[in-house]
Amino acid sequence: MTTRTHPQSPSRWTLWAMLGVLLLASYLRIHGLNDQGLWGDEGWSLWLARGDSLRELTNTMVHDHHGPEYSFMLRAWEWAVGGAVVALRMQAVLFSIASIALLYRIGRALFTPQAGVLAALVFTLLDKQVVLTQEVRDYPMVFFFMMTTVFCYIQWRRHPRRGWAFAYVLSTVLGLYLHYYTYMVNVAIVLHALITLRGREPWRNFIAINAAAVFAFAPWIPIVIYQFTHTPVNVEVLTIHGMPLNWNTLRYLTVESFGTPVALNGMLLFTGALAPMLARTPGVMSRVARDKRLSGALLGVLWFAVPIFFTVGMAPYFPMLTDRNVSVIMVPVALLAGHGLTAFGRFGRGWLVAFMVINGVFTTSSYFVHPPSRAIANDIAARYAADDPVLMDVEGEHAALWYHLKLALPAEAEDQIVSLYDYRKRYGYDFLAYVKAHLDQTDGLWMPYWGEEWKKHDVIDLLAQEGFVRTGTLTYTHAGAPIYVFRYDRASVLDAQITQYGEHITLHKAVPRGAVQQGDTLPVQLWWSADASLDVDYSVSVFLLDSSGVLRAQHDSYPATGNAPTSGWEPGALVFDPHPVALPDDLPPGEYTVGVKVYTYYDGAILPTSDGADYQTIGTVTVAQK
Repeated sequence: MTTRTHPQSPSRWTLWAMLGVLLLASYLRIHGLNDQGLWGDEGWSLWLARGDSLRELTNTMVHDHHGPEYSFMLRAWEWAVGGAVVALRMQAVLFSIASIALLYRIGRALFTPQAGVLAALVFTLLDKQVVLTQEVRDYPMVFFFMMTTVFCYIQWRRHPRRGWAFAYVLSTVLGLYLHYYTYMVNVAIVLHALITLRGREPWRNFIAINAAAVFAFAPWIPIVIYQFTHTPVNVEVLTIHGMPLNWNTLRYLTVESFGTPVALNGMLLFTGALAPMLARTPGVMSRVARDKRLSGALLGVLWFAVPIFFTVGMAPYFPMLTDRNVSVIMVPVALLAGHGLTAFGRFGRGWLVAFMVINGVFTTSSYFVHPPSRAIANDIAARYAADDPVLMDVEGEHAALWYHLKLALPAEAEDQIVSLYDYRKRYGYDFLAYVKAHLDQTDGLWMPYWGEEWKKHDVIDLLAQEGFVRTGTLTYTHAGAPIYVFRYDRASVLDAQITQYGEHITLHKAVPRGAVQQGDTLPVQLWWSADASLDVDYSVSVFLLDSSGVLRAQHDSYPATGNAPTSGWEPGALVFDPHPVALPDDLPPGEYTVGVKVYTYYDGAILPTSDGADYQTIGTVTVAQK
C-alpha cells in the first residue's frame, strides 16, 4: 500500500531546491555589493538617522514622509557593525534573503511547496530586487514585513487560536512605522477577507485585530497628516520627485517590475492568476483543491492590483508614481509567476526554469550608475592637509557625499563638512550669513559643485567678495553632466613667499599635515605662482628625509597631479598643488624633514631655489607607530 504525500508537505527534493535558491540569492546580492559608492537616497537614509537620542531621530523623521522605524534600525545596525558602506548594505541583504525564505512559505501555504520554491526563484532573479537589496534603503524590509503580514493572515485563517492574530497586528504595526506603503497589503487582505471570510466569529476577530493595529499606529497618525499636508505640491515637485503618467513610464515600470523578457513573467503571472479558475488544471497545480487555488490566486491578484490602482490614482496629486513605490508589486508578481509555473508539465517547467536562471544570472534589466561621491571624497581626502571646510553644492546628492567625506576625512574634520543644500532649506535667504561664518575662519576651502554656475552662483559670488580665488579644479561626470571639485584660497596668499625657483616660479605657502602614522598617506599642500608664461612643464617632488638626510618617501608629479601643468599657468595666478606622499609601512617612527624640489622630468635638471639650493625645506612631520 502506497502513502500519498499531502500536496503541501515538502519533499526532500523541495528542501534541497530551496537551499539552492537561497545560495543563489546570497551570491547575487553580495556579489558587487561594494562596487559603487552611496547615491542620493542612500545618503538621505543616513542623513535622517543622525542624532544622539531617540527623540532627535524621531523629530528628524517628522519632516520626512516615512515613519521613524528604519532610522532606528539603521542607527542600531551602524552601531553594531560600523560605518563602512558594505557593512551598512548587509542589513538589506539579510532581510532580502529572509524574505525569499518567507516567500517560499507563503507559496507553500497558499498553493504547493513547488510553487513556493519557484516563487522564491523568480523573486531571487528579479534584477530590480537585487538593485534595491544592494542599497542602504528600507525596501527589502518593506517587502519582508508585507510578506510577514500576509503569512500571519494565512496562518490566522487556519489556526485562529495559536497567536497568529497577535503576530498579524505586530507585523502590520512594524510595517507601518517603517513605510506607509506596507498598508497596501493590508488593504488587499481586507478585500480578500470580504470575499472569502465566512462566519460571524471570524469576522469579529478579524475586525478586532485590524482595529488593534490601527490603535497601535494611532499616535503617529497626526504626524502622517502633518507630513503630507505641509508638503508643497506643484508641477515642479511632481516632475522632480515623481514620474509622469504616460506610456513611457508604463513601459519603464513594467520592465523594472517584471524583468526581461517582460512577456515571460507576465505570461506566468496570468497563468498563476487565471488557471485556478479552470475546473481541471495541468501539472502540480492540479493537486490543490479548486477553491483553495482560487483563494490563493485572489490574494495574489489583490496584492498586485491594490498598489497599482492607489499609486496611479494619487499620481496627479502627490509624487507617488516612482519605481521604488511600484516595486512592492514584485512580491505578488513572483508569487503568481511561481504558481503559474506549476501548471506546466515537468519537461516544460524544467526548460522554463533553466531559461529563467540563465537569463537572470547573465543579463541585467535594472541597473544604474551612481554619482561618483566616493571618488570625490577620496580625492579630497588625498589632498586634505589642514582643517579646510568642504562646502558641498551638489543638490540632492549632498547626503551621500557628506557620508563618504565623513568616512574619508580625519574625524576632527566632520564639523567642517557643510551641505549648502541643507543650509538653503534650513535658513532660506539668510543662509549666506552662515556660510560667511565658515569663510571668516579659513584661508582655503573645497567646493564640490554640481550644476550650472549661471543658475546658482550665490556662494561663488560671496567667495569672490570675501577675497577668495579659484586655485584648482577636479572634474567628474555623471549621466553626461559635469561635476566639479573647486579649490578656493584667499588671494592674499600671493603676498607671502617661501622661496623662488629659477627666475619666475614662486612658492608662496606650504602645509604638510603635522602628525601621521606608518603606512599612511601624508597630504602636503603647496601654493605657487609664476610672474611670466612658462614654456616648460616642470615636475614637483615632495619628499621626506630622516635625521641623517636619507630619502625615505617621496611623491613626484606635474603640479596638481597633472591637472595644472606649469605651461598652462596664467601669470600672477595662484595655483594649488596637493601632493599625497605614501609612507612605507616599515618607516621608523620619528621626526622627518619635508622638502620640495622643482625639476624637468626629461633630463632631471633641477631648478634651484633663490638660495641656490636644490630643494626647499618646508617643515617637519612626526611619524607615529601604527
